[in-house]
Amino acid sequence: MKQNAERWKRREEKTLSLPDEGEGFYLCASLQN
Repeated sequence: MKQNAERWKRREEKTLSLPDEGEGFYLCASLQN
């Protein structure tokens, strides 16, 4: 569970640096995985 939380934190940090379109696509990809 801790590993998943760390992954989500990293993903959130990445999404913040991406534009809105990229962020939406990244979130969709993360949900599929």
